[in-house]
Amino acid sequence: DTVQKGLALRVTEKRAKSWAIYYYDPTGKHRRYTIGRYPDIALETARARAEEAQRAVREGLAPDHYEKARQRDRQRLQANTFGALATRFMAGPGAKLRTKDEMQRQLDRDVLPHWQDLPLTDITRADVRDLIEGRKGLYAANRTLALVRRILNWGVDLDLLENSPAARVKAVKEPDRERVLTDGELVRIWTALDKLGNPYGALFKVLLLTGQRRGEVGEMRWQEVEGDRWTLPGGRAKAGKGHVVYLAPLVTGILKDVHRQGKCPFVFTVSGEAAPTGWSKVKKRLDRIIAEDAAEATGEPLDMERHGIPDWRWHDLRRTFATGLRSLGFDRLLVSRVLNHAEGRGVTQRYDRFADDEGKRRAWNTWAQHIESITTGVNDSNVVPLAG
Repeated sequence: DTVQKGLALRVTEKRAKSWAIYYYDPTGKHRRYTIGRYPDIALETARARAEEAQRAVREGLAPDHYEKARQRDRQRLQANTFGALATRFMAGPGAKLRTKDEMQRQLDRDVLPHWQDLPLTDITRADVRDLIEGRKGLYAANRTLALVRRILNWGVDLDLLENSPAARVKAVKEPDRERVLTDGELVRIWTALDKLGNPYGALFKVLLLTGQRRGEVGEMRWQEVEGDRWTLPGGRAKAGKGHVVYLAPLVTGILKDVHRQGKCPFVFTVSGEAAPTGWSKVKKRLDRIIAEDAAEATGEPLDMERHGIPDWRWHDLRRTFATGLRSLGFDRLLVSRVLNHAEGRGVTQRYDRFADDEGKRRAWNTWAQHIESITTGVNDSNVVPLAG
């Protein structure tokens, strides 16, 4: 090169071209250092790297000293991105969490598309606000904030950050949800679940009949079910509190119709390998079936808003279950135990170890009888056995 001393373009017999720098090492020996291929590296870039290499040689360093330093900086920067931290978190403390699968889906869907390559030290409070404000609905925004806050706090624990940029970003206050489904709405949902088919139809019937949490029912294992007892281990229950659920005959009948797929441990499975996912998509399918049934009954064109069930969510089934038990005469403490709610650590709670299994069994059976009566029109509770 006539501009940059020592730079040359080398061409092989097969016409492969590469940039090289010729220089003298400290012993006076003539050496060659290859920069890279042409045209991957343009002429101006090659000249700049040649000047850098010559400067390194004059300073008694290897010609690739500054290039390797840049590579180390890039690797260090890449290792300290939010995406890298999130991967480490999910492989470490996140892997032990009951909600790990949902957290990973939330990361993949709502966070990593925006923050995958963002250096941790570049994340500002404004970035956090922009991220959560991009989510639709305050519930989704709050869940996203909680997730990134948890991961960034862990980054502080690892000394990758001095302070978490999410620490002082406040969640939006969520109003207490009070939605309770009516018997008529429960009938419509039950009928639509028959058309939805298994495993989701059976899964959500069991969810309604037992009142347990969606993730706990969705990940039910065959080994946990014995006769009319479902033993939920502490490792899968909220707050690590194990629980025994007594299954009413209606529930055991539903489970008998769920065919076990090979060696899959999960009662409810689509793939035959894992528990079901995609709750929001299933909810949309179910809502459409419910609306189609109503439109067909009235002979009107389908209108999702007019023919659907307004403002209901999966978790409303659990609230409806609890409210239904109270309306059927069961006291609040028993309902709390049936729901496996954590109790306060007061003196009374520490000494009271009475589980009242018979009371809980009666509660689940009574609720199942209620659901069976409203969905079939048959009320067996009115049949009184005669002494004979």
